[in-house]
Amino acid sequence: MQTKPGRAISLQEITTLRAYKLPLKSKIVIFPIGSNEQHGPHLPIGTDTYILDAVIGGTRERLSSDDLFVFLPSLPYGKSPEHLDFTGTVSFRATTLIMVLEDVVSSLQAHGVTKMVILNSHGGNTSLINSIAFDLHHSFKVDIFCLNLWSSDFMDSAEIQELVPNIMYPDVHAASIETSLLLYLHPELVGNIPWNFLPSVAFPEISTGWATKELSNTGVIGDLRDSKAEIGEKLYKLLVEKAVQKLNIIAHL
Repeated sequence: MQTKPGRAISLQEITTLRAYKLPLKSKIVIFPIGSNEQHGPHLPIGTDTYILDAVIGGTRERLSSDDLFVFLPSLPYGKSPEHLDFTGTVSFRATTLIMVLEDVVSSLQAHGVTKMVILNSHGGNTSLINSIAFDLHHSFKVDIFCLNLWSSDFMDSAEIQELVPNIMYPDVHAASIETSLLLYLHPELVGNIPWNFLPSVAFPEISTGWATKELSNTGVIGDLRDSKAEIGEKLYKLLVEKAVQKLNIIAHL
């Protein structure tokens, strides 16, 4: 399969000969990680990965096949123990995700890759990925950059407030932001939205482990009343714009 002109390369679309001729070792490889976890009674279990793949698609369109970046296929599983009370959630243990990361980095390092970007779309993966990056760098001598779609680097509070002016915090899971994105990206996958007001959740002042079921019977943590496709379109364009900006910064490091 030929890569479209003007579109960044995906490793799963090319042959091993093409990968060798790039050469792959001269590229920055992007490893996208999503999740397979409940997103309330109205959003698909693969919500995080659907959003991730859409952002990848938009980002690839903005980058050229001559650019430094090569995309791996996205991993549709992450560390989601907080959602395991809900049917359909599939969660890696922390040790499993660490081993997956080690194996991916080890495989690419053997082909000369020296820079990688982990592009993450599930909040439950964030702390582990940010931490293991140090170990991966030490063990494999590969520079590991961590980009997390839900971090303040991608959507700070001021930008969210401008795009979703009536948002009720905290918008943690399957609420207005993710629902708006899915209404824009995959409206055919969005079920009946429970429009009733969901009160804000008071998280403990001291960091602790928690389960979604302890905070919400529906699996939604936040308020759904500002869920709109037009808001989702703006959020999507913002995510793509920020991804392109950050990758261009990495390209010059």
